[in-house]
Amino acid sequence: MHSVSFAALAAIGTAFGLAACQTGQPNLSQLAVDTQALANGLSGVVSEIEKSGKISQTEAKQIETYLAEVEQAAAAIKSGGQSRPLVQQIVVAVNDLAATAATVPDLPPDVALGLQAANTLLPVLEADLGLSAAKAVEKPAMSPAMARTILAFESAR
Repeated sequence: MHSVSFAALAAIGTAFGLAACQTGQPNLSQLAVDTQALANGLSGVVSEIEKSGKISQTEAKQIETYLAEVEQAAAAIKSGGQSRPLVQQIVVAVNDLAATAATVPDLPPDVALGLQAANTLLPVLEADLGLSAAKAVEKPAMSPAMARTILAFESAR
């Protein structure tokens, strides 16, 4: 059973803000894949949150709004939109979604794991842009490959 603090996840995600410098060549095709995986996985996570019956209508609407922002930004990246501001939008929306989820008591452990996977991918998006990620507050609890696997599982729900 995974015990993860949603507030801690939001704080870690915030630590990966895009105050980074250009260090390599962007990999925009991987960025499109990663942002779509993130959007699809979060869709499954949001569905699990709503199925739990422990969320108010107001919280559900907030979380759905944040998910829509991630999905729209991922679609825009896939269509060749300006990647850096879109990734910034994704980072903010994921952090806001995690912070809102933190207010919901006793969510299933797979929700926490899905949010942790989403936060793990935030610095990967920076790397896809060719940016060096800001120094992490602590070492991520999972690898990017594991995060992609978890998000793929969540999207299949």
